[in-house]
Amino acid sequence: MPIGGLNPYPAIADVTNLTRSMVQDDMAGATSTIGEGQIFVDNQTISVTMGNFFNSAVRSLSRLLRMTSAPMLIRDNWLILGVPPLYSPSYGLATPDPAVQVQLGYTGYNNGQTVDNTWALPIDCILVDRVWERINGSNDDFQPMEQPSQGIASRWQNVYNRVWEWRQDSIFMPGSIETMDLRLRYKMQLPTLYTAAIDPTMTYVPINDSQDALTGLVIKQIAIRQGAQVLPAVIEWADAQINEFLNENTLREQGIPYPVVSFGDRNSSDDLRRY
Repeated sequence: MPIGGLNPYPAIADVTNLTRSMVQDDMAGATSTIGEGQIFVDNQTISVTMGNFFNSAVRSLSRLLRMTSAPMLIRDNWLILGVPPLYSPSYGLATPDPAVQVQLGYTGYNNGQTVDNTWALPIDCILVDRVWERINGSNDDFQPMEQPSQGIASRWQNVYNRVWEWRQDSIFMPGSIETMDLRLRYKMQLPTLYTAAIDPTMTYVPINDSQDALTGLVIKQIAIRQGAQVLPAVIEWADAQINEFLNENTLREQGIPYPVVSFGDRNSSDDLRRY
C-alpha cells in the first residue's frame, strides 16, 4: 500500500519522470514546468495513459517477483484465529461427516452449512503457499498441514485438518471437530497505487530499488503504443533493468543453504514433526 514519510522506497514520480526522459517527453507541459511532459503526463485530468501504464507495470513486476519467490511480496505468520468446527447438514455441529469440506475464502468461511465473513482470507493474498494449524486457545506450536497432489481424500474428521488444498481462490480443508487457529504464508499483491486522488511525488512503491525496472516495463508498453518512435536501444535498456532487478534477488537466494528433504516428508526440515 502507499507509504509516506522518510523511507527508502521510490515515489511514483521517480518512475514517471525517468520514463518521460527516456522517451523524450520531459519538456514543459500544461503548467510550463520543465519535466512534466506533454504526452505521458502525471495529470490525470489531461491524460490517464501514464497512470494506466504505471499500474500495469506494478502488476507485471509483482507477478515476476512472485514467480521467483522474491521476499518483497511474501507475507508470513498471518493468523486467523478461532475458526469454527465443521457443520454437517446431516449430523450437526462438530460431527464427523466424510461428505463435508470447509472453505476459507475472501468472502468468508463456509463451515459446510453457512458462510460467515468473520473469518476470511486477507484481501492482499493472491496465492497461499503454506498453512499451519493448532487448537484455538492453546499455546501449542502450529503444526504444518500438507497439500495432497490429487485432492482431499474423504475421511472421518478429527481434531486436526492435517491437509489443505488451494482451489477457487480458497483454502479447502476436511474440517475439524474443534475450534482451530490457522497460520498462513502467502504471496501478496499490491493495491492500485496510481489513482486520480494521489500525489505522485508523495506516493511510494513498497518495492525497494524498483524504479528502473518499473520504468522499463512502462517503456515497453509505450513501445507497443508508439511503435517505431521508441528506439530499439531504449527497449534494450528496459529489458536490462528488469533482468538485473530479478537477477539480484536470484543471487541472494543462491546464498541460502536450503536443506534437502526426503520424498514424502513435510515441506521443510523444521516441519518434520508429526502430530
